[in-house]
Amino acid sequence: MGAIVGSAGGAAVSVDGTLSKEQADQLVARLLRLNETRDQLTELESNIMDRAGRYWDLNSEHPSYLVNVEVQDLILGSTHDNQVRSILRVQVTVQNNAEQPVQKTSKKTPKKTPKPKLYESVGPYASLAVWLDEDSDFAETSLNSTIQQISTQIVSDLAVN
Repeated sequence: MGAIVGSAGGAAVSVDGTLSKEQADQLVARLLRLNETRDQLTELESNIMDRAGRYWDLNSEHPSYLVNVEVQDLILGSTHDNQVRSILRVQVTVQNNAEQPVQKTSKKTPKKTPKPKLYESVGPYASLAVWLDEDSDFAETSLNSTIQQISTQIVSDLAVN
């Protein structure tokens, strides 16, 4: 069975919790600098493609399914004691790309609008200082782990259905 996977951006990084505006701005700036060296959306798409390739022919000229992955939110949640964690939300829509059966009136059955499914992956807490530390790889490692976790969730669900 063939499938094609696409992704779309559009989500912005936001900070939710008790950080001051200055701390939140520093944290967002840190993540934007990380994204300059390693695009998280590309990383997400690559992870999904690598995992999906085990189940489907992703090079099919006529894929049976179209899978659209859209990053909804990347939220950095914080607590009163300046502990921060990442929360990644991704929406996935699967569309059957096959021809629909022809009815007796010779009209094609309209394709059903696919229902999107929302996935969420939450990273571990760490202090704000660790997230902001340019010499630490915690922020990058945490985001990569979150991306891998959500990719696994998505492909596992797709493989079952």
